[in-house]
Amino acid sequence: YDIPPPQPPTSKIIMGIFSHLGPYGKLTLTISPGKLGISLKIIEHPTTRSPTGGAKITQVDDTSMLHGQVKVGDVLITVDDNVVMTMEDVKCGIGRVRKLGIVKG
Repeated sequence: YDIPPPQPPTSKIIMGIFSHLGPYGKLTLTISPGKLGISLKIIEHPTTRSPTGGAKITQVDDTSMLHGQVKVGDVLITVDDNVVMTMEDVKCGIGRVRKLGIVKG
């Protein structure tokens, strides 16, 4: 029998929940393990929209598991309920399911 070679796992969004956070929307996404497929810039000076900092999304790859869920200008504020202050905070838990907190831009 010809057995096809194993295929890599497909990254996809497991669940998306929208809720409100003050006057701005906060999107909470639970995502599969792996790279996010987005480019980020750490916010060094907190703003009203992101008083604790976070990381602004500067690019979303077409192949990103987040494509269609986030856009350039959105701010990643938490990973697994931990506030994002550095790029290391974003990379934490890349090999497992993660919960992302995003404020829409």
